[in-house]
Amino acid sequence: MNKKLCFQFLTMFLIPLVAWAGQSSPAGEITPSVGPIPGSNGNVRVDAEFLWWYGSVTDLSYAIKGKTVATGDAVNPAQSAVWTPSKKEEFDWSWDPGVRIGLGLITDHDGWDVYSNWTYFYNSVTDSSSVPPFNDSNLAQAGPYPLGTRAFTSTWFLTPNGEFLRRVKAKWAILFNQIDSRLGRSFWISRYLSLQPFFGVRAYWSRMYFNVHGDRPARVNATLFSTSSTYGQKSWAVGLLGGINTAWHINPNWSIFANTSIALAYGKSWIRRKSSQLEIDQTGVTLGNLSATTQDTIYQTQPFVDLAMGARWEKTFKESFRLLFDLGWETHFLIDYNQLFRGTEPVISFTDLPSTNGNLTLSGLTARGRIDF
Repeated sequence: MNKKLCFQFLTMFLIPLVAWAGQSSPAGEITPSVGPIPGSNGNVRVDAEFLWWYGSVTDLSYAIKGKTVATGDAVNPAQSAVWTPSKKEEFDWSWDPGVRIGLGLITDHDGWDVYSNWTYFYNSVTDSSSVPPFNDSNLAQAGPYPLGTRAFTSTWFLTPNGEFLRRVKAKWAILFNQIDSRLGRSFWISRYLSLQPFFGVRAYWSRMYFNVHGDRPARVNATLFSTSSTYGQKSWAVGLLGGINTAWHINPNWSIFANTSIALAYGKSWIRRKSSQLEIDQTGVTLGNLSATTQDTIYQTQPFVDLAMGARWEKTFKESFRLLFDLGWETHFLIDYNQLFRGTEPVISFTDLPSTNGNLTLSGLTARGRIDF
């Protein structure tokens, strides 16, 4: 009896399973391709983008502003005040135009597409700060200074934070080029949502410029002092790129897009600093006139994180060409891009020169036009 029941159970279970397994795979595409224009064997894709971006780098404050405060020393009235830092002087970042152009091919091989683009962007910013003249060169040692006497120091000079300055001015600039080449596929996963996973190669090369100048005039107990440092960082890297683009379709013509990608590129950076300082006493005698050049070379992996979001309009005309326009916001984050070095001690012979390891952000508005034909 038990054998008969087992046989009946297995028969009821296995026959439908075998029948299902013997069926062919579902006909047609599982994820229909957004791919070529209907009726064509493939399309050429050309696009151009206008960029209105800003650039910013962390760990690039060009000076420290401070003022004298009371020491609270009632025993030594001659040491009644000392200079203390109160604020970092940072750049107010500016906006500049850029461009991106791309060329691709959409194939009829399951809708795969091959695409490459080149991005160009240049950004620069200048800033300056000043305080009223002061009468003492060394405010770091407690003394009978007027309370509230303001002055600047900076870690970028030959004697980091070793001199007190009345005026500091700085300039930063970056020239950035990037080429992406990738293979991807756009397909529908629902009636109103399409995805485009892709992978490829990214190469970039850039130049970063940074200059800081500071000075103070000769006064009663202060020498004339002028100092300057000019940095240059040249970088390049090549590596792997991967990501996914999404389009959330409101109707056949309008959609919201959201894109993300990451890249790891390995390459080289050259860093060079040219510094000088001049000191003259109240009688016109030169106390010091020093110039020096310092260099560094670094091999490292440069990580990228890319994000974009915006609105898109597209339309296919008579099954012969497709137009697309979109407007969005992009952010590109380069981790530890800034390798400029600065001093840690106010004595030239003993200072260390660690890299700042600051992050670079390129971000702003992007307007694109594209044609597939």
